[in-house]
Amino acid sequence: MTRKMTTEIHGLEVTVEYLHTPAIRGMRDSFNGIRGAGIQLEPDEPANIKIESVKNRHGEEMIDLLANRILEQLVEKAWEDYMGEQERGEE
Repeated sequence: MTRKMTTEIHGLEVTVEYLHTPAIRGMRDSFNGIRGAGIQLEPDEPANIKIESVKNRHGEEMIDLLANRILEQLVEKAWEDYMGEQERGEE
């Protein structure tokens, strides 16, 4: 699900759209007839956040202009935003 948040980058207000993908449990073998109780057959995939869009207050796309370090900071802020929504019970 794509989510939006507003934050600042070096004093510039931006709107960030990000996609949160929940963690996925990898496939497990069966054990004693119980599906999924056996050994792990595929690795688990961790939850992930991907920044899809960063726009300034004029609506101009900026994602291609940002350094990786700034994008990493935005991912951290997106995690904080997402976790805050979960604590407040928002979907």
